Amino acid sequence: MSLAWNYSLTADELLQSQTQYFLYWKKLNQSTLNYDQIGLKTYLKAVGFFLYDEPRSPHIVIDRDDQATLHIKDVRREDEGTYKVEFTFDSVETVDAEHRVNLIVLGKISNVHHLFMCTA
Repeated sequence: MSLAWNYSLTADELLQSQTQYFLYWKKLNQSTLNYDQIGLKTYLKAVGFFLYDEPRSPHIVIDRDDQATLHIKDVRREDEGTYKVEFTFDSVETVDAEHRVNLIVLGKISNVHHLFMCTA
């Protein structure tokens, strides 16, 4: 299953993103009501390529060929929840708004693939 987000940047943001940016994927933890980080894509011009942090790999991985997509393999009931993506230039302040998508797992889930999109 894929959770896909699209985003667009202003001309100034696009210029700034050529130096560095951070794209965070998070899932709402119902017991703490905080968001847990489940993925991070970092671009730093100093190293010249993307860095990825996938703490739930191989279950949840970042699509290396897409702007902002997560793949959840072998979807389970515990994958149900609210997911969001945050874009920032300095790892502290989020640009614009957060973009959220709710994933609801219903019935038998084997061999079922869904695409959930949230567009900024």
